[in-house]
Amino acid sequence: MRIRIFKIGIFRKFTHFWLSIAILNGCEKGLEPTETQDGGGYKQPYGISGNIYFKNFISRDSVKGLFVAASQESLLSKSQIPSLIFSGKIEYIDVTTSYGQDTIPYSLLFKTIPPGKIPYIAVVHQFGVTIAPENLQIIGLYYNDDDTTHPGFVIVPKDSIVSRIDISVDFNKLPPQPPE
Repeated sequence: MRIRIFKIGIFRKFTHFWLSIAILNGCEKGLEPTETQDGGGYKQPYGISGNIYFKNFISRDSVKGLFVAASQESLLSKSQIPSLIFSGKIEYIDVTTSYGQDTIPYSLLFKTIPPGKIPYIAVVHQFGVTIAPENLQIIGLYYNDDDTTHPGFVIVPKDSIVSRIDISVDFNKLPPQPPE
């Protein structure tokens, strides 16, 4: 002989009610942004966005990596690139999977570069297996007002994403390369 203490329907409703209460209490702030370490409020995303425009494509087989990179320091030599990446002074985003399109939109949010002047924004082509200086090539630079005599810069405020940071890439006419 079985003794039923709860009817199944009532038990389910009771369980759903308490489960709902537990979930709602566990989500204090939901998906709100996290507070900064100094307690100074919420950290807003900041960075750059734009489009990369391509001309005169090279074979897809020779593109091992394609990146939009922003540096808080002017690039004096290609040998600096790995150390600047590992020290957090270069932020980059991989856009390799979109290669072959005439236009690739990008959005690069900064995590380690502080807000302020960003003096070097480039499209970097990786043609070797590793991200070693000898396997990298600058294929496009951001220029201010089409002044192609030197790389352009952007002032990035701490609470916004600067848009229209567009870069043109012509594989038949590459920008000056930093020295080895």
